[in-house]
Amino acid sequence: MPLPQSLAKASLREIMLDEAYRVSLGAKEVQVQFNPESMTVENRRDDFVRGRPVATLSVTLCFDVTALEPLSSPPSDVQVLTKELHYFLKGGKPLPLGRCVRFLWGSFAFDGWISSISETFDLFAADGTPLRANVTLSISNEGMGGKSQQKG
Repeated sequence: MPLPQSLAKASLREIMLDEAYRVSLGAKEVQVQFNPESMTVENRRDDFVRGRPVATLSVTLCFDVTALEPLSSPPSDVQVLTKELHYFLKGGKPLPLGRCVRFLWGSFAFDGWISSISETFDLFAADGTPLRANVTLSISNEGMGGKSQQKG
């Protein structure tokens, strides 16, 4: 009888690009708490600067401090978990628009930079502290020199 496979968790990993747009892995990695229910990849051909196609990944991730396994001191505010994603919005080289990131889940990989983060809080403690958030990420490969990895 085959052993059950372990559940692959999606993650975001910082990537670095050199002048030739070769990719190497950076130090920062954020593993999602819950895998997404769906993802959307939009392909368009409106990169007028380089004439290359542009792809955008949209994905919504759920974070919930009430669903954490018992920890010695679990966070009481979901923003402690979601702030890790904001690291990727900070400027970096070679793209001044943000740090490059690889979204990876199983055989699906998408390289780009986070163009937007939208957080929706939908569960609160009695004192108003947010406990659960749905975070929608928009990741674009525009300006990555046509070397963006997208498979799946």
